[in-house]
Amino acid sequence: MPALCPDTHCPACGGRHTLTCHDPDRHPHGTEYHYTCPAAGAGVAFRPAAVPQRVILAPASAVPLTWAAD
Repeated sequence: MPALCPDTHCPACGGRHTLTCHDPDRHPHGTEYHYTCPAAGAGVAFRPAAVPQRVILAPASAVPLTWAAD
């Protein structure tokens, strides 16, 4: 079940994005992820400060997170 980090500040473009993780139980809380900012095209490291919100289906506009390290 996917999870969302809604309205997350992006240091690459200064805007806000909804980020999504497709398997949040696979990695412990505080895991580092990477995503590509859709506005700037730059790679960004992200470590969730709070537990992501569970959803049944992530919005099509959500930016996918890729696991980087524990």
